[in-house]
Amino acid sequence: MKKIAVFVHSMSSEYATTVVSGIYEYFKDKKDVTIFITQTRSPHYQYGISEYQFWAGAEYAVSDDIDGIIIVSNTYNFIMTIDEIRQVFRKFKNKKIVSIGLDLKIPGSYYTLSNPNNIYDEIVGYLKNEHGRKNIGFMSGNPTGSLESLDRFEAYKKALKKHGLTYNEKNVFHAYFTTQTGHDFIIRDCPTKNDVHFDAIICANDMMAVGVMDALKELGLRIPEDVMVFGFDNTSHSCLTTPSLSTVDQMIKGQGEIAAKMMHDILKGKKVSQQVETPLKVIYRHSTNSDIDLSEQFLSSKTLQPEYYNDLTRIDTMQDLIRGNISTKEFIESFVNLMDCSGYDSVYCCFLDYPLPNLREDDFTIPDHAKLLFYVDPDRNVSEYYENGLVVKPKKQLFPKNIIPAGVYMFQPLYLIDLQYGYLCCKIRTPNFAANSITLKLLDTTIIQNYEYTKTMKIQHFLEEANEKLLENNSSLDIQSKTDELTTLLNRRGFYEHGQKLINFSLSVKNTGIVCFGDLDNLKIINDTYGHEMGDLAIKTQAQVFKAAFRQSDVFGRLSGDEFAIVANGMTLENSEIVRSKINTLNEQFSKENKLPFTVSISLGFVPFSAENSDLTKLLKQADQKLYEEKRIKHAQRT
Repeated sequence: MKKIAVFVHSMSSEYATTVVSGIYEYFKDKKDVTIFITQTRSPHYQYGISEYQFWAGAEYAVSDDIDGIIIVSNTYNFIMTIDEIRQVFRKFKNKKIVSIGLDLKIPGSYYTLSNPNNIYDEIVGYLKNEHGRKNIGFMSGNPTGSLESLDRFEAYKKALKKHGLTYNEKNVFHAYFTTQTGHDFIIRDCPTKNDVHFDAIICANDMMAVGVMDALKELGLRIPEDVMVFGFDNTSHSCLTTPSLSTVDQMIKGQGEIAAKMMHDILKGKKVSQQVETPLKVIYRHSTNSDIDLSEQFLSSKTLQPEYYNDLTRIDTMQDLIRGNISTKEFIESFVNLMDCSGYDSVYCCFLDYPLPNLREDDFTIPDHAKLLFYVDPDRNVSEYYENGLVVKPKKQLFPKNIIPAGVYMFQPLYLIDLQYGYLCCKIRTPNFAANSITLKLLDTTIIQNYEYTKTMKIQHFLEEANEKLLENNSSLDIQSKTDELTTLLNRRGFYEHGQKLINFSLSVKNTGIVCFGDLDNLKIINDTYGHEMGDLAIKTQAQVFKAAFRQSDVFGRLSGDEFAIVANGMTLENSEIVRSKINTLNEQFSKENKLPFTVSISLGFVPFSAENSDLTKLLKQADQKLYEEKRIKHAQRT
């Protein structure tokens, strides 16, 4: 069984999803290969909050388990230069590589290309000979560094020369393959219709052509009477414009099928040409005055609506899974029943031994160890959950042997903000890759959420057992020696003992948390004004608030007269402001319920604990410093 990774920058463009659907169509019934389609973004990707984490999916393809890689190279050209693309993928030089749209210059690699020379010869000849257009402009995507755009630009100049037309720099615009830049660059260089000196324009893709048409209409020009417009790609946009857009069909789905066959033949030991040229075809429509029936080129609503609503159902189903915390085992039981709605036939999930920090500037490296946590395959009537996981070594093998059968899968790293948790693999039933990318993200979030909840439940169970054992094994006198009589919270001795135990246990299951230190505000003033009995009631009220604001599994303590402390497993500094607000609200509520003539308030300091910072004594000192900063702010606000 051969394993092939497919790299695509993202599924956010029609080109990308169409190419990948061609790869899917070729491989979907093959019994001798397993395909992992992977959205990778690019290394250190600068957009989005955590989108850079997708690149880890590409790094897993370094594994000995992967025999070949198909790279949809031209989807990276929007964000990377040609040299950057070649450099990034050079690390996979030991694999069999088929590149779509770009020669990666990696020894032994294969690639597909389309040659625009004959097509542009036909287009320029058509515009000149059929319609008398002699001032033919061009809009390139050259600023992106795209080799395809550069090739199309050169082919345009060759076609002009061949048909005896003059190249005019004023009729050439260099944009960025987007509708907006197509529009803006025309308006920038041609502020009035009198500044438009071209009577036809060829655009290096459909999106720019749509922008050009919008700009020309804005200037008061008619299409095709005043200016004829050609695009390139034959995307759905080209049919839906008014007038419909003449374009070049580069058989996008066919490109995927051709590359897939090349890789399949290579892995079977067949002789394959290093370069394969993909076909192009001119599509004439109304933007060049072609009288053509478009009925066969439109998707009918009868075809479109079922797919659209099926995708909405899939996404809605995945959102339902996110609501509420359940254990990983309960999630699997629920997901089995929802698999038919998910768009996937099976799901396989591997977790790392512990979450790995992975910042935007970091270089992710494939880990030495992982574990298969669960897999669900209703077709084979199999659903397995391994509480301790089946150990795998990703550098050698991504999944346990014979677990994943032949088929086409989507592969994605499991991540949450700046942490890498593992990787997920889902067998595709519905090849709508734009929707698949959304449902896969939702599934990723749900699995991590339930994984973390399961860990929390284990910790709570540990604490409950520890408390029961404490009650069974210790005398009443020992318990009293660790309990604060006024609040029934742990006293200093008890807090240090049980707080450190919770920190140690949390870290043993690869979890982190926070330590909170609190100092009751104005206790001396309360005692002096209302008496010590009211001061004691204020302290008891604050203890009630802590019990309501935190969880039963957290450890609370009263360290001295007006000092409190908490160890909270799983909480982050990002949660601390929510907790602080909740405590303030509860202080008001409990002060009224206890009929205090004032509202109890407390200053708080939060610090995270981790494997590198786990000593409770030091953590409390750090939290005390944070508390001091808050008191200083409060004092400044009062003065």
